[in-house]
Amino acid sequence: MTKNPAMAAPTPEALRQAIEKYWGFREFRPLQIEAMTAELEGRDSLVVMPTGGGKSLCYQAPAVLREETTVVVSPLIALMKDQVDSLRSCGIAATQIDSSMSSAERAGCEFDLMNRRDQASLCFARTIGDAGICAPFAARPSAHVRDRRSPLH
Repeated sequence: MTKNPAMAAPTPEALRQAIEKYWGFREFRPLQIEAMTAELEGRDSLVVMPTGGGKSLCYQAPAVLREETTVVVSPLIALMKDQVDSLRSCGIAATQIDSSMSSAERAGCEFDLMNRRDQASLCFARTIGDAGICAPFAARPSAHVRDRRSPLH
């Protein structure tokens, strides 16, 4: 996986500026900076926080700082829609691929992502193979895949 050299040593200040610019937060919640730094450095991490504790921001903010798309796998269509709507309201490009879409909608979304027509920071998909996009898209050097499925639910 090729990394953006500018992201090799992310600073807490760059992350703080991103969360203030896009989400209006001036400070991190406990453990967010550690989780975001791990994400930007390409390290695996397990983030356990209560509902409303700021888990989503732990992968959303690093995705905004990158110059490529991050694919997020989430099992709940309603959660994906909520996340995409929320990100778009903050001015962040986001899209989703799920089973509620028609074949034409899914194909259009896949085509746009694969051909960089949709400059999404985050692409939400229900499964790794959903719509056939994650496997070929994740193989690109500039793509990042994060699986949000949890065996705890």
